[in-house]
Amino acid sequence: MENLSEHLKENVTYINGLFENAMDYIEREFMVGTVPAALLTMDGLVSKQHITLSILNPLMRAKIPTDNGKETLLFIEENVLCAVEQAELSTISEVLERMMNGFAVLLLDNCPTALAFGTQGFAARGVDEPDTEVMQRGSREGFVETYQTNISLLRRRLKTTELKFEKVTVGEESQTPAALCYLKKYRGPEDH
Repeated sequence: MENLSEHLKENVTYINGLFENAMDYIEREFMVGTVPAALLTMDGLVSKQHITLSILNPLMRAKIPTDNGKETLLFIEENVLCAVEQAELSTISEVLERMMNGFAVLLLDNCPTALAFGTQGFAARGVDEPDTEVMQRGSREGFVETYQTNISLLRRRLKTTELKFEKVTVGEESQTPAALCYLKKYRGPEDH
């Protein structure tokens, strides 16, 4: 699938399939007036507060004068949301590229285009050499933040839907949350 479909379910199902087992992928379905909608984004790359206050709240409160998806998108673009960074998208690759760069993407039913809004809000730290482990050879990069922050640092470097994070719990007593990270195309067929 290259271009966005007019059908919201087709678009969401396809993109959900690309991000299967990616715990940092967020999909929120809701109604904009009488039109079914979905907001897609990547956790850790966006400001959830900005999305809630500047996108979801205005969309859910807006008085939409039409039930046509294309007209609704145009109305939203011109009258409801006034983001500094706003772009109209028509292909799956454009949607994925924007999501991997910290944008929230709005899809509507009966509309073959999407709107992307700049909602960046990720950790500003790069991957550094660990202070406690001195390496003589090999990579000098290490992760010292919470696992959610580390996930966003990896996602910023590897902007691909093949990068997957699965939530796991480590330790019988501590029950420490962690994430298993892998590239899907390198995982064996016996694991699917």
